[in-house]
Amino acid sequence: MAELELRPLQVPVVAAAQDAFRRAKNILIQAPCGFGKTELATYLLKITKRKGNRGAFIMDRIALVNQASERFKKYGLSHGVTQAQHDDFDPLEPIQVCSLQTISGSRGWPDVKLQIIDECHVLSKKLRERLAARERYTIGLTATPFTKGLGKYFDVVINAATTNQLIREGWLVPFRVFAASEPDMAGAKVVAGEWSEKEAESRAMPIIGDVVDGYKMHGQGEKFIAFASSVSHAEEMQRQFMVAGVVCNLYTYRQTDDERNAAVEEFRKPDSYIRGLISIESLTRGFDVPDVRVLILRAPAAQSPGGAHSDAGPRAALLAGDWKDRGDRARSQRQLHALLVRSAGFLRKWH
Repeated sequence: MAELELRPLQVPVVAAAQDAFRRAKNILIQAPCGFGKTELATYLLKITKRKGNRGAFIMDRIALVNQASERFKKYGLSHGVTQAQHDDFDPLEPIQVCSLQTISGSRGWPDVKLQIIDECHVLSKKLRERLAARERYTIGLTATPFTKGLGKYFDVVINAATTNQLIREGWLVPFRVFAASEPDMAGAKVVAGEWSEKEAESRAMPIIGDVVDGYKMHGQGEKFIAFASSVSHAEEMQRQFMVAGVVCNLYTYRQTDDERNAAVEEFRKPDSYIRGLISIESLTRGFDVPDVRVLILRAPAAQSPGGAHSDAGPRAALLAGDWKDRGDRARSQRQLHALLVRSAGFLRKWH
């Protein structure tokens, strides 16, 4: 069992949260990827349990439940897991790791003193209802608090740190950007502020080979996570990587839960034969593999992409196939900020 010690930047955040709860029920903590939001949640739930109260850590994606549960086990925080057919289901445990999908259905919302919502900017209907009721003390965690309407549900915002602060203190490494060939998106149809999947796929497909060559030149065999514009685009990207001798797996809705879990478990191994995972959106929130050093953004974006976050060494590179003019495309400063936070924050130094 590892000892949980807060970093210097995390200590005042705990104090600020405790102070905020004296005047509000719902607070939001904004911090970049790499800040240690899961460790912060673990610490706060340990305090909750020590005081004889119940608490819950609520994840919006099933794939993240096991990841959070393993982190709790690492720090000796016993807990149950509220997720359908999970081996660690134990409703008597005062601390629960919950799948939002499960508790929004037949299981029902946990009766707790403190609930911590991971990726709280993803506002499902059920979550909005619970937040609006303000029946429990709630902490929302996010790196990108830009969802319209968040101010209706959270009363206090705590800005924990900036990406530059984490870089200065050695928790993040500066990233390098290498731009691949740019897809020609002139005249492409825009849906809800983003180019349509069909348009993005057809225009990005012809230049996959440039991404593979760029990875071999700059990524130099390091582990990577890549984001494609569609499943077909991801499959073609995997095919071309495999032809080039780079073993990678897909992580999309077409893979079963068992297939995805097996791929991630193998990918986590320091000596894994898998060099990369290719996804569309499934790995954009909360995903953490300690030794990923390369992020490939191959999905053309009119606004901002999702990000991944994982530990990386000083040789980390960012291969952004659609980076060159994305700053011009950002419709506002908040979109550009979201782009930088979620793309830069995934690079954390080993420690």
